[in-house]
Amino acid sequence: MRYSPAALQLARDYDQRLDSWGREMVRAVVDVEIQRCEDEEQLRREAAKPEPRQIPLYLEPAAAGFASPVEGRDYTIIELGPDDPQGAAFAVRLQGDSMAPDFPDGSVVYVSHDSLADGDIGIFSVDDGTVCKQYHRDGFGMVYLFSLNRKLAEADVMIPPSSGRTLVCHGRVITRKRYKVPGVEPWQ
Repeated sequence: MRYSPAALQLARDYDQRLDSWGREMVRAVVDVEIQRCEDEEQLRREAAKPEPRQIPLYLEPAAAGFASPVEGRDYTIIELGPDDPQGAAFAVRLQGDSMAPDFPDGSVVYVSHDSLADGDIGIFSVDDGTVCKQYHRDGFGMVYLFSLNRKLAEADVMIPPSSGRTLVCHGRVITRKRYKVPGVEPWQ
């Protein structure tokens, strides 16, 4: 390690010109300054760490089966962990097995406000119930909300354009993969 000329001069003065009381005073000042620098560095490191994001987890489950009523809008705040999708705006606990095995009964899905594309999974209100389903709209305006678990296809929701039914998309479920839309060529 190379020392600056100022550091070398300080060391010479410390050894040659100071008595024991002077050396104790210099050591005390150096100790205080080292601690101050370490404290400031710790504060900088803590300030650089992003605060964990917090999002609402809605208490009313979304049906992964037949629609569950949308009664209240109660939620609890949860903190996103490092493995959770950081782009989530809110979370919903699923109820039912129509989205199994990837989204089993009781699992929590994280939802963003990103736009929904054909084949995406979303949280929807249909009339007076909330569902988690895979979205598809055909060329004639018919909307299909598919169950991923095709053994429970009876839980699919079909909404013709002139049906008068109410459909609201609350957001896109953040997933690690894409899912084939039943009966549609991949990524059409």
